[in-house]
Amino acid sequence: MKHRAPLQIIVALVRRDLGCALRNPTVLACMLVPLGLCWFLAAVTADGPATVSFMRPFAYAVAAIFPTVEVGGVLTLFVMSEEGPRGTYRLMKRCGVRLRHIVAAKMTVGVLVSALITAACFGLMGVPLVHLAPIGAAAALGSAPTLLLFCACGLRCADQIWANFWAGPISFVALAPLLGAMAPAFEPMATLIASASPTTLLAGACTAIASGGLGALNAGALGITPLAMVISSVIWLAVGTLALHCRPGKAPQKRPRRNDPTNRTPEEGPQQSQDRP
Repeated sequence: MKHRAPLQIIVALVRRDLGCALRNPTVLACMLVPLGLCWFLAAVTADGPATVSFMRPFAYAVAAIFPTVEVGGVLTLFVMSEEGPRGTYRLMKRCGVRLRHIVAAKMTVGVLVSALITAACFGLMGVPLVHLAPIGAAAALGSAPTLLLFCACGLRCADQIWANFWAGPISFVALAPLLGAMAPAFEPMATLIASASPTTLLAGACTAIASGGLGALNAGALGITPLAMVISSVIWLAVGTLALHCRPGKAPQKRPRRNDPTNRTPEEGPQQSQDRP
């Protein structure tokens, strides 16, 4: 692999990651979670006009955000947190693979799978088929900031405990646009919080397209203007890129003292005193 072009390396890694994901029962179960939730929300919002007017924006926001957080988070954050301690990255480095190739492959798989699951979720909610392709494209663009944050945090994880630690705050911030779907009950704070989320473009664009097609993007959705969608996504992409390039180094190891009895093995027993009587 040392003599291959970077694009060939990334394609090979994408095929590897995608194949591993489709064979992993945990990943397949995570794919069913947003699909099942959207199927339930579709049944709830199909009762009548009063229910639809209140629940439909919230249901669209759930369909837009949950595939990225649930499925994309597993394919990026948790997978990267497992491969690092197992020595996979060191083995790949010996074969000519660089960190940028690994991140690009993880991002490609995460964006592709998240976009497909997002389009399927909106399809379960009865969105016309003509709108599913634009929704998938909007999901691919809008999921990038969140998945980049997941990748950056996955590189810092030494085990699954740290992966769960990072998954909590990122998921909390990513779900913030759901408050915008409940407006005007939570105005104006809901709009401010929704506009500052890394999933602002993801939730706003997908909800707008599902509600009125591509023409609805000019008016925005969930209380989020198109300008706020673009600015928030650019800022969070910059934050994720900075986090990737500012990975912490290895902590310096403390040198053990020669006469420290705690450093001796049980077979050696306690060290004899060197003091003369």
